[in-house]
Amino acid sequence: MQEDVKVEEVEEEGQEIEIDAKEEESNEVAVETKDKPKSEDADDLSEYSDSVKKRISKLTNRFREEERQRQAAVEYAEAVKKQNEDLKTRIDKLDTTYVGEFDTRVQSQAIAAKEAYKKALEDGNPDAMYDAQQNISRIAMEEARLAQIKADREEKAKAPQVEAAAPPPAVAPPPPDPSI
Repeated sequence: MQEDVKVEEVEEEGQEIEIDAKEEESNEVAVETKDKPKSEDADDLSEYSDSVKKRISKLTNRFREEERQRQAAVEYAEAVKKQNEDLKTRIDKLDTTYVGEFDTRVQSQAIAAKEAYKKALEDGNPDAMYDAQQNISRIAMEEARLAQIKADREEKAKAPQVEAAAPPPAVAPPPPDPSI
């Protein structure tokens, strides 16, 4: 048995075709493709069918829309965060003003109530003394409330500093499953 092998190579537009022929067997053809020349762009849509072009276009539009929505969500979140910070600043400023005015009012009312009591005592007027005592009691309750507000504000001012310094609380593992 004698084998004759013929090999032909033909180059056509970047393709190499090899033809092997044997006398005793039928001819077999193998086609090997080489890389396309670099001059052709891989993104050239003219080589794809219309349905593939539509899918690519649809996916591209969807991707761009998702990016736009993601950017809009980030911008909205930043705007809400800024608005929240502005409102917190405003509330803190109003709270400080309120506490200052409340303190001033309580002090001036306390002075006025003491003067009214002294005058009622000097005049010997029991009704005026009773009214002055009622005002003094009411002012004492407002002073206690003012002291509580100031203490709460001090705790609130210290709380963010303590939270930043303290490690987060440890999470306890879940209880074992009784069915096991």
